[in-house]
Amino acid sequence: LSPSAAITPAADVTVVNQTVEARIGASADVDARRDVIVSAKAEEDLLSIAVAIAGSGAGAAVAAGVGVVVLTDTTTASVGNGATVGAGNNVLVQAGDTTDLDVIAGAIGAGSGGAGGAGVGVVVIDKTTDANIGNATVDAGANGSAVAGMLNGDQGSDGSFGVAAMGGVLVQSQS
Repeated sequence: LSPSAAITPAADVTVVNQTVEARIGASADVDARRDVIVSAKAEEDLLSIAVAIAGSGAGAAVAAGVGVVVLTDTTTASVGNGATVGAGNNVLVQAGDTTDLDVIAGAIGAGSGGAGGAGVGVVVIDKTTDANIGNATVDAGANGSAVAGMLNGDQGSDGSFGVAAMGGVLVQSQS
């Protein structure tokens, strides 16, 4: 608490650059009796808190809180060009990225000569989540159990995505 005037800034800046990759390389030769799984998974759980409090007994008080989060994220699962992949059961190429982000920015100013407070949250997200098979030869015999929980293209009335057990060559990305 200042007897004349108070100015209090607060800032939290978080910058995350992340790359997650799973791959069968170009011209690779893979042969499995059961399943071949190429899976890249990323998960971010970020919390940014910027809170400022300014107080003045006789003068003005100004407080400002700024929370900034910048997330650049690339998650890729792939089978490269020219690769040959064979599986007695399933070939699964999947990429997934889950982000949970909370930004709390606030400010309180209290003073007898005037007071102000402002809080600002800024979020910049640039995510690429990709599962792909290049110009490759991929063969799955589907001679065993299916992979549960695969997205099937349906959407429920509540906005949820439908899932089912599937077999064969499966390519899926979800973010």
